[in-house]
Amino acid sequence: MAHVSVKFTTAQRDLAVPPAAIRIPANFKRAALAEVVNHLLGRSENPLPLDFLIDGTLLRSSLASYLDSHGLSAENELVLEYLVALPPPTPVAAFHADDWISAVAIASKNRVVSAGYDGVTVSKHQVAAGVVPLKAALVLPSEEQDAARGAQQQIPAAERVLSKSQQR
Repeated sequence: MAHVSVKFTTAQRDLAVPPAAIRIPANFKRAALAEVVNHLLGRSENPLPLDFLIDGTLLRSSLASYLDSHGLSAENELVLEYLVALPPPTPVAAFHADDWISAVAIASKNRVVSAGYDGVTVSKHQVAAGVVPLKAALVLPSEEQDAARGAQQQIPAAERVLSKSQQR
């Protein structure tokens, strides 16, 4: 089994490991590399999920695959930057749309407006804006109106979606 020399670096000073190069198996992927770094940090009991970058690119394969795809040999020393991996996002809300959504605009902290290819804008209430596909949405905060633009023409969808009393 081939080995490769690597140096681990990080921008997070509190998670830095000694800068010396170490030799590890070239078939190591992200999980095995994270295990090595967590061991060097003394976090074997409470390991951190880590991602690794080589030349600013996320490592998504083994070190051997990276070396092969970049025309490098196992004799090249690799500098692996590591950072704490973020967990995948958890959905907090969703809505059903009858057609593809073509544009999204943030109206306020609690209000999102979408425009669809079915000619409908969606805010707190659905407003039928026309029968042509809507390809853009714009929120006019001073007027609290939604404007939608169709494929060929501007559609008069700048109707008040929420009246002042509904906003309070």
